[in-house]
Amino acid sequence: MEQRQQIMRRLQEMEVAPKRSLGQNFLVSEHVIENIISQVRSFKPKAIVEIGPGLGSLTEKLLAMAVPIHLIELDREYARYWKQRETAAQGANIGSSVAGGVQVSEADALHIDWNEIVKNPATLLVSNLPYQIGARVVIDRSLGPDSVTKMILMFQKEVAQRLMATPSTKDYGFLTVVAQAQWKIRLLLEAKPNDFYPAPKVTSRVLIFERLKPMVDEFFVEFVKKAFAQRRKFMLKSFGPEKEQLLALLQTLGYDEKVRAEEISVEHFCELIAKMRTNKKQD
Repeated sequence: MEQRQQIMRRLQEMEVAPKRSLGQNFLVSEHVIENIISQVRSFKPKAIVEIGPGLGSLTEKLLAMAVPIHLIELDREYARYWKQRETAAQGANIGSSVAGGVQVSEADALHIDWNEIVKNPATLLVSNLPYQIGARVVIDRSLGPDSVTKMILMFQKEVAQRLMATPSTKDYGFLTVVAQAQWKIRLLLEAKPNDFYPAPKVTSRVLIFERLKPMVDEFFVEFVKKAFAQRRKFMLKSFGPEKEQLLALLQTLGYDEKVRAEEISVEHFCELIAKMRTNKKQD
């Protein structure tokens, strides 16, 4: 059965409709699904977390990989469906062969305790993300847990461009610096509106993230947020007592007092913040 037909049938069986408020646009393109699943297989993850399994466009194929999988679903109807599947598998004593074990959390992925659900040191996060939470998920997972070592995530095209932007461009900003400081990011594919049901009004992109050495913490995030707080002004205007110290560090990297945050590379942000963090500890 074609993916679109399967999605439509499951909607009818459950007597539900996609909720715009939750950003529910279900993948129906077999080409897009197979490309994502192929990438998942290539990573050979020890465990998988999926945000928003919904009607199972990706989930059904993830379940066949015989690795532990944790599903996080905010929609009560869909969470109930996957919990019933989990219970049925356990009742049939096949939990160990279906994804190596399935767990379902009816929860908001932005507020769940990730340290509780991520137990394996080589966990892959997969999601056809609701557009409204994409940037926040990247920032949150950059902060940890470090055992989420890889991610394959769907974004609105404009957000994907911000994630992969280069300095001195309009897309380069807070999200860019935090994401690129913590992840090696590359494009997997672009998905058109008709690859989803219902079709969104925008084009989407799937990006692949591979965690780099730990760099991002709360201090890092707050520093970058402050640096871009007044984007059109010189960066130093956003800082207070630490301004002179920061200027001295900027000058060692070849910048002057008139530099704007968007002109500073991710690498130089990392150097700046590492030195600022060290100086703060010494004070």
